[in-house]
Amino acid sequence: ENNVIKVHYIVEEDIPVDPENPDVPVEEKVGYKIEYYYDEKVDNTKTEVLEAVKGVVVSKDTIADKIERNAKEGYKFFTTLNVPLKVSEDTENNVIKIYYIKEQVVDPEDPDAPVVEEKVAYKVEYYYDNKIDTTKTQIEKVSLGEKISRETIAEKIEANMLEGYKLLTIVNIPLEATENIDNNIIKVYYAKEEKPVDPEDPDAPVVEEKTAYRVEYYYDNKVDNTKTEIVEVNIGERVENEALTAKIEENTIDGYELFTILNAPLVASENIENNIIKVHYRKQVIVDPDEPVVEMVGYKIEYYYNNSIDNSKTEVEEIAKGEIIALEELTQRIEKNKTEGYRVFTVLNTPLEVSENIENNVIKVHYRKEVVNPDVPVDPENPDKPVDPEYPDVPIEEVVGYKVEFYYDNEIDRTKTEIVTIEKDTQITKEALADKIEANLLEGYKLFTVLNVPLTVSGDIENNVIKVHYIVEEDIPVDPENPDVPVEEKVGYK
Repeated sequence: ENNVIKVHYIVEEDIPVDPENPDVPVEEKVGYKIEYYYDEKVDNTKTEVLEAVKGVVVSKDTIADKIERNAKEGYKFFTTLNVPLKVSEDTENNVIKIYYIKEQVVDPEDPDAPVVEEKVAYKVEYYYDNKIDTTKTQIEKVSLGEKISRETIAEKIEANMLEGYKLLTIVNIPLEATENIDNNIIKVYYAKEEKPVDPEDPDAPVVEEKTAYRVEYYYDNKVDNTKTEIVEVNIGERVENEALTAKIEENTIDGYELFTILNAPLVASENIENNIIKVHYRKQVIVDPDEPVVEMVGYKIEYYYNNSIDNSKTEVEEIAKGEIIALEELTQRIEKNKTEGYRVFTVLNTPLEVSENIENNVIKVHYRKEVVNPDVPVDPENPDKPVDPEYPDVPIEEVVGYKVEFYYDNEIDRTKTEIVTIEKDTQITKEALADKIEANLLEGYKLFTVLNVPLTVSGDIENNVIKVHYIVEEDIPVDPENPDVPVEEKVGYK
């Protein structure tokens, strides 16, 4: 009874056209399928196809009657796959899957007791060249709170790899299964395995030029996994905030406003897992004119490992303007993000007084790898003492660092603050900073002065601070009677 194939025909009609634009179809009818699953087994007798206009979005509300009508006795609705669905011209790929599960039996000794849902589920979607194959979307039951790792779905990834494709990336993993099944979504992306060839040397390996970045969307600091997406770009391409404008607008939901964007602008690296932009929204605040207004802003925390940022860990916290964030308040976060084999090196931009400019409220936590190098013992009495591979002859406690802060019209730009690792007692001159000074010179500004140089690097990183000051480059006013004599020339004192 369940071995049923259904062949559907429709009347062959001419697609209506606009007489003014005869080559542009006015309305093209296509179709989408609905499949019904009971305890994860499809009931082929119920599979149906519905006509729709190409481009129409089919939502859960659109098919609400069908969901209710096809619930068998003893079953309840569990979840839907591939909804919302934007109907494409490929009917074979317009597939909605509706899942039902058996209703749990009530405890006869305590019929009024609430039934605890022990099982939830997560969905796996498969994308080829950034286009979802809805026929492959799967659902797996798991226990509430269970963690799904890359290893958990390794066989699925391999099984769904098409010939001529390679795995590009997986988003929303690791995933902790929540009771909100619609947000338990893992997306597996594949891309065509194109190996560019140098025509002059066809046997020579060609460097991969393509990579991708992903965009995650957060509402009140909680990620919506259904919206996570990836965009293919060239390695080294710079993704500016302006490039995200349409996406930000499209993902702004009713009652929310853009809060901030993390990790943008982003220079796309070959490491897709670290090419992450996070778009944060927050609820719009309704101001009561009779109540005092507390201006809420935010600050960002970035985490660096051996001076390389891990974009996946960047986070933002909402807080009242003017609050001061002390280092002590970050202790738990710093400890939680310390990975095995690393130690805390320094924390930049603390204490931080939160300003209205969220982009400038940035704290940077730096960790440094501890390495034991048995081949280069520093102290014969302590042959296992950790050694920094960059400075194998220097005791690790003597590998320190200095900070460089950049100021524009006497206001620090915390996004530019950086730490440089170096051997203790090294002397840093102004000449040694020439490249950094030039690289951070904004248009319309000129170098004003550099504080604390030359600097002899001590073991106290907090005291190894160089401050580079720029000021707006203005024409110096002159006395018209003495045009060669400046009327007023701004200098400074330290």
